Amino acid sequence: MTRPAGALCWFRPHPWEGRHVDQVAGGSTPILELAAWRAQHSATRDVENMDRRRTEAAVADYCRRHRSRAREELGSFRRETTLRDAVRRAALARQQNGKKYRHQGRIPVAALQEACRRLLAADLEGCADFDELHALVLRLIDPIPFIGELTVYDTALRIGAKLGMSPRTIFLHAGSRSGARALGLNWRAPFLRVGELPEPFRVPDPHEVEDCLCIYKRLFSRAAAA
Repeated sequence: MTRPAGALCWFRPHPWEGRHVDQVAGGSTPILELAAWRAQHSATRDVENMDRRRTEAAVADYCRRHRSRAREELGSFRRETTLRDAVRRAALARQQNGKKYRHQGRIPVAALQEACRRLLAADLEGCADFDELHALVLRLIDPIPFIGELTVYDTALRIGAKLGMSPRTIFLHAGSRSGARALGLNWRAPFLRVGELPEPFRVPDPHEVEDCLCIYKRLFSRAAAA
């Protein structure tokens, strides 16, 4: 390439700049613009690298400290003798020792009992996959006072374990929505597909990603505010 006539120096167009950058006699503004762009791009890359390290650390911590607990919880429903036994315990939000699960700790027993009555009367085995199961559980128990979207999801997830159904997408509700928002994801959507997530989150199962978004939402929020 030849140097433009009268130019003191000439620069090859930067692939990200999208236009020629020349420093001609009497003007250096384009060079300053390019330097500013490079500084901004470098800062953005540093933030992206930091975000990636943070999400990788969160996933690693989840796998080390929480994954076995979550898998054991679902395994306990899978091992229930009958589907009715699994549905009853899931609807009442009871651990194997009879205590309530923490997420449902403040829900009145009467509300959970009504949820149990409705779910035991439903044809849950007629659902083809987890999406259908979740939609049915939502329709049946969401109208009950004190029952919210988190309890709907947890109940469907526990029943799904017995039916051999698990989420293929990441359902958003309460805490997981906060985590998605802090990461700059589409938090207003009812769910996210795995491909929409930062790469480190593509390793765990979708229901584990939901758990991860909920558990580490404050970490992600602090990072977003930094």
